[in-house]
Amino acid sequence: MGVAWYQGVAQRSALDRALVRARATWGGLRERRRFADVRAYAGFLGYARSGHTLLAALLDAHPDAVISNELDAFALLRAGFGRLALYHMILANSRAFGQSGAEWTGYSYEVPEGWQGVHRNLHVIGDKKAGLSSRRLHNYPWLLDRVRRVTGVPLRLVHVVRDPFDHVASRMRHKPGWTADRVVDQLEFVYEAVASVKSRTDPSEVLDLTHEDLVADPRRELERCRTFLGLVPEAEWLENAAGIVLPAPRGGGE
Repeated sequence: MGVAWYQGVAQRSALDRALVRARATWGGLRERRRFADVRAYAGFLGYARSGHTLLAALLDAHPDAVISNELDAFALLRAGFGRLALYHMILANSRAFGQSGAEWTGYSYEVPEGWQGVHRNLHVIGDKKAGLSSRRLHNYPWLLDRVRRVTGVPLRLVHVVRDPFDHVASRMRHKPGWTADRVVDQLEFVYEAVASVKSRTDPSEVLDLTHEDLVADPRRELERCRTFLGLVPEAEWLENAAGIVLPAPRGGGE
């Protein structure tokens, strides 16, 4: 199947999904001892072009966290993938992302001396797919309970907000032919989806932060995320991760 066998699984045929699920489950069985100390499952809420890729890449660089990039884990859970299959695919995605130099949409999110693609102790695992994840959790209300049940650990949702004017400008640059009205309509729909999801979660399960705050004070915001996820303090990780954050927001990936 090649190195990207895990990509776009939810959109494939039922037979192909079954084959991938079987392969991933077998891989998860071989790796199951790695998952014994997982303490939290991390997902993302929010809007496209809002800095989720940056934050997820910084968290993935923590030695005790693995955050995949655009795996679309909630779609896999909806399709019936279990814990072992899901975790195996998250690890495979993170490993491939790290081996690529953590490049996405023309930017490098590589953290010097970071643990992207590898881990020391696997305490937090999750996936970054913010805008689509918000819609999935809104459209399928039962999916939240399935995430909690399948993972068997506390759910932690990171909700990143960006200045709406910057969001609209960035979205239009990357969506030729889209009008401002269309972008705003989509933004309002996702806003309502996020509100719906948050109404069905405990306050302890959601962390709100802004992309602007992350850029202005990355150490403070990364510490907030670390504490929220239950990760141990890591001074070297914090300095190196904060060091790649540019001093002004940019039109990066989701």
